Amino acid sequence: MPNSCRIVTGRLLEFDLKSGYRTVAHLDALTPQFEAATQQVAGSGQLVVIADWRRVQVLPPEVSTRMIAMMVSINHRVVRSALLHTTTQPTAVMQLLRLVRASENEQRRLFTEVEPLCAWLGQILDASERVRLSHFLG
Repeated sequence: MPNSCRIVTGRLLEFDLKSGYRTVAHLDALTPQFEAATQQVAGSGQLVVIADWRRVQVLPPEVSTRMIAMMVSINHRVVRSALLHTTTQPTAVMQLLRLVRASENEQRRLFTEVEPLCAWLGQILDASERVRLSHFLG
């Protein structure tokens, strides 16, 4: 299954990373979806990011570097960003923690459980966005 990036409701930018990022080409393949989705929120409209990283393995260094650059490029629009991973891949979780820190946005956080993630993002989402978040994380 391919990765996807889209906005279905409001300003909730969804990254569903089913196939992970094994190469820069995987990241590049998602770029048009990412650009189209961010343009859905007019001008410099704020985004709330949810990214499901549970299937993502450890990233190669070149992918990690590009990922940080992508994250930093939208920092000015990100109100909050929650990345969900699993504790069964501790090395990947450590790498993702490093990426979150390197993105230099204190409103990006890593979660390994759905409930605290939903509670944190839910503080700033409207009702329809909260319903969509719950559906996305299904």
